[in-house]
Amino acid sequence: MSKPMKYTSEGVPKNWQGKDWPTYKWAMINVFKENDLKTIADGTLTKAMLSTASAEDQEKFEKKQIKIMRMIGTSVPPEVLQQIRDKHST
Repeated sequence: MSKPMKYTSEGVPKNWQGKDWPTYKWAMINVFKENDLKTIADGTLTKAMLSTASAEDQEKFEKKQIKIMRMIGTSVPPEVLQQIRDKHST
């Protein structure tokens, strides 16, 4: 199993292995914006904030979260995916 993902003080993953982090981050932010997922992806909107929302809205949120995980998971190499796949946000 891979080691957990660690970050530099600038927020760049330490084991990004020379890949262009700023370009990857820019591309993913724009993909999230295009798909109306940015507020969930950046943590502005969290599941806890939906505690009083309808079941339908909570289900929509869950589906969007799964879509974000799939987008990220298919955009990184397997060794990076192993490091980030179980990371949970609040």
